[in-house]
Amino acid sequence: MVCSDELRASIAKVLHVSSVPRGHATWDGTLFTCRYDLSAGPLVLTVHQSSDKQAAQGYFQQRKQAAGGRTITGLQSLGLPAFQDRAGTVGFVKDDFTLLVDASKLSGTLGSPDTSQTDFAYTVATDVLACWSH
Repeated sequence: MVCSDELRASIAKVLHVSSVPRGHATWDGTLFTCRYDLSAGPLVLTVHQSSDKQAAQGYFQQRKQAAGGRTITGLQSLGLPAFQDRAGTVGFVKDDFTLLVDASKLSGTLGSPDTSQTDFAYTVATDVLACWSH
């Protein structure tokens, strides 16, 4: 899902551009990475597959701590453990998967009205999570 045409279309819509380059995907056995080289810089999505829910919670907490993230609460967390940092990274954990969306290297105006890197990352993450729930 993180490298799908559907997500590319969603990113293009948020950025108000006609198209988004295809993502460059890698898989190392536990971590799937998709990097989009946008005109504003790189957007990197990762999905880490843990052995079980408990291991996923541990991985999620490590990523949150490494990012200096704060917990997202309320409706914004979509009922899942979630964090965001000030630089432009958001993370969610669901079952044995941890999704990270890193928009920290993006610059300039993101969409219209101007959207912060963190808000943009959150929007992309919610698009991915919507597909995970189907």
